[in-house]
Amino acid sequence: MEERQGTIRVSPHVVAAIIALAAASVPGVACLNAYTPGNRRLRSPEEFGRAVRINLHDDGVHSSIYLTVKRDANWMQVGKAVQQAAAEAIERMLGLDVHTVNIYIVDVAR
Repeated sequence: MEERQGTIRVSPHVVAAIIALAAASVPGVACLNAYTPGNRRLRSPEEFGRAVRINLHDDGVHSSIYLTVKRDANWMQVGKAVQQAAAEAIERMLGLDVHTVNIYIVDVAR
């Protein structure tokens, strides 16, 4: 008996949410920010997709993450940890190659 298989598609919104949740879990990240004028802070998981821009291509995922860091954190270490966490989450959960994870620190927690 031949098994029929369909297509599996993941919404870009879901890819952005996975990246946002991975980024928010990194120590030193205070919160994620919208990339809109005023860089409004995001508080709920439903809004996380607005803090992440993604481009899905045949070769993989390209992303940009906008965040606020804690004042006493080492910002470079936080940025690198966010890059790693985001890439690992996408590769592990979706099996997609991650080519770029750009980090934009847009504010400092007071």
